[in-house]
Amino acid sequence: MATLSAGSDASRIRLLAVLAADASGYSRLMSLDDHGTVAMLDASRALFRAEIAQQAGRVIDMAGDSVLAVFDNASAAVSAAMAIQLRLQAHGDTLPHDRRMHFRIGVHLGDVIEKDDGTVYGDGVNIAARLQSLALPGGVLVSDAVHGTVKGRLVASFEDQGEQQVKNITEPVRAYRVLPGAALPPRPGAQRDVAVLPSDPGHDGPGKPGIAVLPFEQTGDSSEQAWVADGLVDDIICALATVQGLMVIARSSTFTYKGRVVDARAVGCELGVRYVLEGNMRIVAQRMRLNVRLIDCSTQGTLWSERFDAPIAQLFDIQDEITAQVMNMVRAKVGQLLAHESRRLRPQNLQSWQLRAQALDHFYRWTRADMLEAIALSRRAIELAPDEAEGHAGLASFLWAAALSGWMPSGSAAIDEAMQAAARAVNLNEGLSGAQAVMSLLLVALRRHDEAIVAAERACELAPGNFDAILRAAVVLTYAGHYEDALPRFDLALRMSPKDPLLYGAYQVRSVALFGLQRYADMVGSLQRVSRQLPQWVEAHTMMAAGFIGQGQPAQAAQAIASARKLDSRLTVRRVMRRHPLCIEADAARLAAFLRDAGLADA
Repeated sequence: MATLSAGSDASRIRLLAVLAADASGYSRLMSLDDHGTVAMLDASRALFRAEIAQQAGRVIDMAGDSVLAVFDNASAAVSAAMAIQLRLQAHGDTLPHDRRMHFRIGVHLGDVIEKDDGTVYGDGVNIAARLQSLALPGGVLVSDAVHGTVKGRLVASFEDQGEQQVKNITEPVRAYRVLPGAALPPRPGAQRDVAVLPSDPGHDGPGKPGIAVLPFEQTGDSSEQAWVADGLVDDIICALATVQGLMVIARSSTFTYKGRVVDARAVGCELGVRYVLEGNMRIVAQRMRLNVRLIDCSTQGTLWSERFDAPIAQLFDIQDEITAQVMNMVRAKVGQLLAHESRRLRPQNLQSWQLRAQALDHFYRWTRADMLEAIALSRRAIELAPDEAEGHAGLASFLWAAALSGWMPSGSAAIDEAMQAAARAVNLNEGLSGAQAVMSLLLVALRRHDEAIVAAERACELAPGNFDAILRAAVVLTYAGHYEDALPRFDLALRMSPKDPLLYGAYQVRSVALFGLQRYADMVGSLQRVSRQLPQWVEAHTMMAAGFIGQGQPAQAAQAIASARKLDSRLTVRRVMRRHPLCIEADAARLAAFLRDAGLADA
């Protein structure tokens, strides 16, 4: 064994298997719940320690959200890595999707410099760390040296990822992705070595059947066409939402990836779906070139890909063709017939279609200026295409949101106008889920709860995989007093759009259902999450005050009301109750009384 000496600091060179791990999305988790995330990290570290010790490994460091360990042989290191990921996955299945902590793990076998104090350095450590950074969240990536040693010894398969150029290492490193316990078809062109694989014919990939449609990359020679790709994605999402048994991730979550270079398979892991549709569009001189592909995240393979090259005037024919082909592929995998044929969404005017896409982008920013701009854009779209139901439904949604937030000169006038727009949308297309869903919210605002439930259920029947329909049904059921029925709808909606920028609104209304069930501790926990995401959201503080009173904590309730009044000096019990049209009078009276007990004035 070679030994190096530098003064009194002796070290030696050893051949070791190095395991490097790092938590994916740690900063995002901390922003949501710092205490809970630290607790999850501590639990994950304990799991790492246990599995590493089980394989006779040694933990070197656990700085920050990373782990570094060494083993005497590569088989032990890979076995530990697979066991860790399986146990982390099992633990994550008990948590809401957006709260799960995923680790990337890299394993390399090579020479390292080991000092007397046990610390290790050198290329062997650096390569393991680089492999870790290239691994998918929840995955294990190993070097060629590890693969050559463990091949045929472990219950795992290995997918060749090709040569990887890693930082500060002169020669490229060939990497292999570890797939424990099952042989899955490789990606086209990928090489797969199989080692002692058990049969598993019933394996159907992770999670429930679901699909995420990523924003299409778009380039072109005209700024007027900038919204064409977004509009196409919106329409495909709406059409796919009609597939029975398929969960479609909401646009508001998938569009958080807009403008970013992402791995579709990693996105599928983050969002918990099996299928991802991605594409890129280029528009030049009124001609469109579109490349799309449907990826099965469980196999890492491309199920279907196609290239379209046509005049921009044929956009909606191509949209229908893409949607139909994707739906057919998904139908075959899900094993169910389509509940509805894909409706041909044919805007009469391309400009109105783009205006609606712009309006939706402003809506998701949820500021007074953006909401008023969304309303203005919707009105212009309606002027250009007055017979398109989607334009009227959008205007109704934006007016409702502006009235709810107190951004209109007259909230009642805005609700009246929204009701007219929703009615117009339903009359133009009774089968449009979005029109029925916004109608249900407006009926709640008018305290016509029974009618609201009918409209909400109709919206869900028309588009069973649509996030907006599910979430709005949960809201309707909450204010109608069906609290137990509302909570599963909220949970499903949150599963369908885990990255939604407006999730705080869903959690806030969910807290109303928890209030109705007198689950005050759960209510406060949900609202604390809301206030961390959006501290200026007044409703989080007012409802939290009610939850604290329910728990017998008047001091905390008073503090919550003080925070709310700093944000809105005009806040009163009357104004709060206008935003919460509870059907059950006893619950409404209890909420008002709790707010008074917390120190909020009646008027």
